[in-house]
Parts: sequence; structure tokens; C-alpha cells
Amino acid sequence: MSKFITFTLVSCVLILVSCSSSTNGFREVSWGSSLDLVKKKEKERGNKDFEEKIDKISDENIIELWYDKIIISGQKTESLEYEFKKEFNGKIYDEPVLVEGTYYFDHNNFDEEVLLKDLKSKYGKGQKKINYMDDPYYEWISGKTQIQYWPDPYDPFLSYNHISEDSHPEKDSNENGEDTGL
Repeated sequence: MSKFITFTLVSCVLILVSCSSSTNGFREVSWGSSLDLVKKKEKERGNKDFEEKIDKISDENIIELWYDKIIISGQKTESLEYEFKKEFNGKIYDEPVLVEGTYYFDHNNFDEEVLLKDLKSKYGKGQKKINYMDDPYYEWISGKTQIQYWPDPYDPFLSYNHISEDSHPEKDSNENGEDTGL
């Protein structure tokens, strides 16, 4: 009987983990989180030093939170930027909410193959695309998150963006058979 209970508990845990595998946030913080919550989570990771900027050029009043030298895929980044807005997807919030996160890499101290291997392992094959200026990039959709890696020869970056459910109406599946929204 105890083996049956153990088996049932393990099965439930595995099901819960697989159901929550889609990305609905950035660095373990949900989209729509507050500036204070993100600061708290980064502080828990040991990242206490940051720079807060307010973009007053645009009418969107974007608040940026910057951290230096964050590790991703075993590699040190130049910087990490969180972006917060008070207005997003047609909704107005009382305080700015998290809508984007971007890692910036130093092209001299960065192994693109390692990063792409990790991204493909986590999100599937994805799609290689080209923007209007003929710049190539890779894109994945996971849950409410659009992931884009831009392999710029001078300033490569990896961006995670909050998207609404209807932003990508076409459906496809990645090589793991998971719905990517592509």
C-alpha cells in the first residue's frame, strides 16, 4: 500500500512540474510583477547592486532596472535589464509591471553555441527569422513568453517578452511535440 501512495505522489509531482513548464515570466518572477518584487528576488540571488532608470523620452514612461554580470548558461553577461510599464496590452496598472527582461552579452567573452544549445534544450527548435533590416534572430514562444536571441556580431542579446494569448494565433509544435504558438 505504501508503494502505491509513493507512486501516486511521485506521479502527481511529475504532472505538476510538466504542466508548469511553459514560461510565464522571467527569472522565476511572473509577468506583471512589481518593481519591488523583482528587486527582492534578485537580492535573494545575491544581486544587490542595481541601477534604476526612468525612460522619459517615450510617452510610455518605461522604468528600467539594470544588473551587471549575471550568469546564464554558465556564462557571464554584460548586463541584465528588466523593463516595467504602467500600460500594457491595453490595460493600465496602478504601478509599473514587469513586461520584458533582456540579457546583454560581451561578444568577446561569450559562446553562442552553448547558449543556443541550452535554449533549444529548454524550448525546442524554435524558428530562425530575419527582421526588416535583414538581421537574423531566433524565436521561441512558451506560454505567455516570447524568447528572442539576436546574434549581433558586436552586441548579442537574449530577450524575454510578455505576450498576450492572442498575440500569436498561429499554432505549431516544437520538436518535443509541445505547443509553441508559432
